[in-house]
Amino acid sequence: MDVVLIRKIGFVLFLLVAGGKVTCAGSGTERDSVGAECTSLSTEKIMLLGCPWSGSANAASLICTDCRDRVARAWVGYDHLSGDYRLFRQPETVDRYGFYTSGWSALEQWRFYGQFSYYNEISQGVRWVDVMDPYDGNPYSVGDSVGGDYNREFFEMEGKASRPVGRQLAIGIDVKYRAGVGAKRKDPRPENNLTDFAISPGIIWNLHNWKLGGHLDFKTGKEEISFTSVTGNKFDLFYFRGLGAYSITMEDDSRYTGSLVFGGGLQGNYNGSGVSNLTALNFSRKITSIKRGDAYPLQVVRLDGYTTEASSLFLFHPEREGIRRLKLHFRQEKVYGEEPVVEPKLEEISWQWSTAAKYTLYWHESWVVGADYGWYALRDRHHLRHGVTLSAEYGAEETTYYFVPEFNRQEIKSFLLGATLEKGILSGRNELVAAVSGSYRGAPSKSLEIVEEETLRGEVLVPFVEHDFGYLTEGRWEGGLQLDYGREIRRVKAPFQVFVEAGYRLTGADFHGGTSRQRVQVSAGINF
Repeated sequence: MDVVLIRKIGFVLFLLVAGGKVTCAGSGTERDSVGAECTSLSTEKIMLLGCPWSGSANAASLICTDCRDRVARAWVGYDHLSGDYRLFRQPETVDRYGFYTSGWSALEQWRFYGQFSYYNEISQGVRWVDVMDPYDGNPYSVGDSVGGDYNREFFEMEGKASRPVGRQLAIGIDVKYRAGVGAKRKDPRPENNLTDFAISPGIIWNLHNWKLGGHLDFKTGKEEISFTSVTGNKFDLFYFRGLGAYSITMEDDSRYTGSLVFGGGLQGNYNGSGVSNLTALNFSRKITSIKRGDAYPLQVVRLDGYTTEASSLFLFHPEREGIRRLKLHFRQEKVYGEEPVVEPKLEEISWQWSTAAKYTLYWHESWVVGADYGWYALRDRHHLRHGVTLSAEYGAEETTYYFVPEFNRQEIKSFLLGATLEKGILSGRNELVAAVSGSYRGAPSKSLEIVEEETLRGEVLVPFVEHDFGYLTEGRWEGGLQLDYGREIRRVKAPFQVFVEAGYRLTGADFHGGTSRQRVQVSAGINF
């Protein structure tokens, strides 16, 4: 899609988010609403915490969000990430600059949500990477050992709408679009073009204290990579597979990755006087096809992935003065990589599945179970007094890449504990929200096997495998501080709040004898 067209669509979406005064169905002329006062730093968070449907993938659940008058924000931000503690192919330093806007609004019986963002990333010290994101769950990537600095920019848009149809039925739809371009200004020079499109319709059936919902998911995506060389020299390109397995070519072949995701989910919601519960089950399948070459594209792999998610959220004694939430969740993922092997007896090769044998050589299975508990004391619907959240997760993963009959195999069982303390301070038209957070991750059980046969071992980038294994298994702790300051402006017809935010996070680990990584975030904008 043309960049100018993307910007025009983003501007229209911004106007939707920032649209004029609106009221929710059933509110009439009442001013006892979120919009009765100026939208603050905590308005959006409190609104979502008080709704059990707020994290649902069902677009029709937007009708359950008590946005009343418009709740929206727009801001510009800077994000800096640097340090030694990183995955093998992550950059040494990342600088991101961007503009973001998002918001909820209502028009008669309709509810709307929209968001638009544009951001630019400059990644320094990148090696072995010629894709937009080497850690998106797809091990079949391409890279080079020369390295350099990568420049990327992204546009992301989402529009969501829902409305009731009769007394018992509500319908909704969610549409997302993402586009990105990237380039490395050093031979061999990859040029990346990334696009994703997703659409998800949903319904909710209302039965007194019960609501039953369902939705479908459909998503397509592609990344196209072409290689050029200013000097005209030839370079080694590494085609990675699972756990560091690779092949080398000096051909500047283009590369195409196309993906298709389809799935859906079911939700059940009970609203009682003392507790509200939302239980959801989601399932999806993702098929990824990777090819290289222009005239006669070579099928590199077909990656087949299955994901199952289940969650149950309890909201206890919902009331204005406080919010108590408990969420239990489970996720399971299975991914299989089928690689074509052209048989010698074939005289004419069309590189299609029908003319080549295929073997499942990459296997990945993982599961994680966890719980999150949050307790928040409120001044009103706009302002937080204080809050505490506690979280815990435990999971296991196993990854195998077969050389037949030998293999590389990695098995990890790990846990994660985290906590956050938040405090809100209000003085006149000034608001300050401070948050302190920390977490610890450990791996009580782990093992790594790398093929021993000398010829096969020569097809594995051993430092890559050992580095990422250490990253995932060494003890890791994180600590962070977030400060948000807002000032209400009432010298205009529609009051708003200007704000500045600053955050710092430090990660440390017993990785390579002790490494760390830091993240600094700064942003400024308005809540309106």
